[in-house]
Amino acid sequence: MRHVLSAIAGLIVAPLAWLLYAYGQYHYRIQLNAAFSPAKASPWLLLVLLAGILIGVIATLRISPAGAVVAGAGYLLVAAWNLIDVPSAYRMLDGLGDLVGMKPPSMLGDPLYTGAVPLVGAALLVAGFSRQRWLTWPGTAATASGPPPGYPGARATGEPASAPEAWQPPPSPEMAQPAGPPAATGEAQEPDSATR
Repeated sequence: MRHVLSAIAGLIVAPLAWLLYAYGQYHYRIQLNAAFSPAKASPWLLLVLLAGILIGVIATLRISPAGAVVAGAGYLLVAAWNLIDVPSAYRMLDGLGDLVGMKPPSMLGDPLYTGAVPLVGAALLVAGFSRQRWLTWPGTAATASGPPPGYPGARATGEPASAPEAWQPPPSPEMAQPAGPPAATGEAQEPDSATR
């Protein structure tokens, strides 16, 4: 279920981030080409940053990487379509821009034109390659009784949990006992009665 929810999040975030990035980038670029005013350019830059935050959230979502894979694959499919048939890809993006009310509708194609779409798509796809993110996380009860299976000190499956042993510091050199016979202290030792 967590993979399905993550994939749905990816389907929502990917177009939203594209829309925010396209709109913010277009207006930010206009402000850069005109007499630059930080006060006029800042709101558009914030839209670009918000798009980056959304992409970052979907790329690092801890519940499942399925959203990152879905979003990345979608971005890369549009980039591949652009390589195969540029006019139809831009017609589709212009139509979508017109549908959502962007003026001019061609601004929706700017992220594709600048190369941001394949860059972000590849990064999202790579975010899904972590094998550990696809596995089910151990519950809190399993982690409280010791390390997860496969780690040093893990108990075998079916073995009852025991109380964890308290950690003891290693003995200091002064307290360590020598391995050989006791050292002579300078006093004469009396021979054992059995050896007399």
